[in-house]
Amino acid sequence: MRMRNLRGALRFLLLVSALCVAGEAMSQSYFFTLSGAPSSVTCTTTSVSWSTGTLGVRWNLPSGSQAYERETAGAMVVYENTSPVPDVGFPASGTISGIANTSTWPTPLAMPYTYTYSFTSLYPGGTTSTYSLDCVGGVGTNLRISNGARFTTATIPMLGAWALAALIVILAASSLLVLRRRRAV
Repeated sequence: MRMRNLRGALRFLLLVSALCVAGEAMSQSYFFTLSGAPSSVTCTTTSVSWSTGTLGVRWNLPSGSQAYERETAGAMVVYENTSPVPDVGFPASGTISGIANTSTWPTPLAMPYTYTYSFTSLYPGGTTSTYSLDCVGGVGTNLRISNGARFTTATIPMLGAWALAALIVILAASSLLVLRRRRAV
């Protein structure tokens, strides 16, 4: 009779432990978001320069993943890079505001053309954010920002304090059952 009660108690504790673990599941939200605009954009046949304004970026990316950056002017790829996250000067999360930059390329390109910067997280489910503008007569116009949707990691079950305590009790009770059976044999 005592053995049956002990087994019932163990089953109950196992159920409670499973429910506690399910309640502690966790997933992380990741993103790369561009916002704002430069104060001015100057275009030539071999470069695009934007001055400090409100153009900024915020990101939270999975450590151990990779990021892919690509710049195009017209149909020409002017920059392409894949780098690990985190990398030197690029932590897994952060914010940069007031971005000013110049992008250059060796082969002249006739105006008008469209300049596009894109950032893609290569993590499964990762999305792409883009910043593009039209270069017409030496001036950048028609700024467009398209941010990729947030994405998440797979849900990782975590043991909470109650689940851990229940697991310890289950293991201790199981050990006692095994020891009692060995003594009885």
